[in-house]
Amino acid sequence: MNQMNEISAPRHKVSDYENYSILDLVFEMQSLGVDPDPLLKTAAHDIILKHGSKVVSYTEGMLHQMIMDNNPNGIYLWKKLSDIVNDYYLKEPIRIH
Repeated sequence: MNQMNEISAPRHKVSDYENYSILDLVFEMQSLGVDPDPLLKTAAHDIILKHGSKVVSYTEGMLHQMIMDNNPNGIYLWKKLSDIVNDYYLKEPIRIH
């Protein structure tokens, strides 16, 4: 193998990631210097599609549950998702009649 191939060779096989949770992927991306925000935005979009108009209360409820469980990783994840969902709804145009 030449030096270029050694540097660009992946550390893991794709199949190594199949059992990763989204939080595992976020932390792995951060450890590699990759911004996890696009992944989190995709996850938030899926949650929006699933929960529709109740998505804000759903994400806030999940964040509250993680706080009650004293789960720092869950708090981190659901705070990020809740912030993305709230930003999405705050960016919607406000109609004044």
